[in-house]
Amino acid sequence: MADHRNKKNEFTFNEREVEIAVEMQRELTPVVDMLLYMLDKTQTKFTVITIKADYDDLYQFILNAKRDTDILKIIDNKFGIYSIVCQDTTVDGGYMFANRLVTTLTKDQDVKDITCVALEVRTNRYDVRDVIYKAFQLYINARHKSSLGEIKYHSL
Repeated sequence: MADHRNKKNEFTFNEREVEIAVEMQRELTPVVDMLLYMLDKTQTKFTVITIKADYDDLYQFILNAKRDTDILKIIDNKFGIYSIVCQDTTVDGGYMFANRLVTTLTKDQDVKDITCVALEVRTNRYDVRDVIYKAFQLYINARHKSSLGEIKYHSL
């Protein structure tokens, strides 16, 4: 994916990236909304992991690897982009899970394109759209600036 942005326009996105943002909003809004409510009531943190890989059945691979309490959402099945919302998980736990996924995928010599980010949400100061936008922004930045197998993470 070519990055045609310069520093002045680093917050502009191409059409494909905007489509990803819209799908992330559509798929993640109900889950993030409920988990932010639960965070307010119970102080239960959560992590949003977004992963893209050129792998034949990434959905099934993640489904087999995730916990029962993790929520898997399809962002773009055609291009292999998925988000996993991990309840009661700090960025350390989310990072370890993401690392397990990426390590297993990179061992397969046919998998050449992997992007993975983890966003820990530990405060309810942000609204749903802000949380999802931050996850999207982290993902797009990683697509442009990460090396194979590198996991970007951030906490809110």
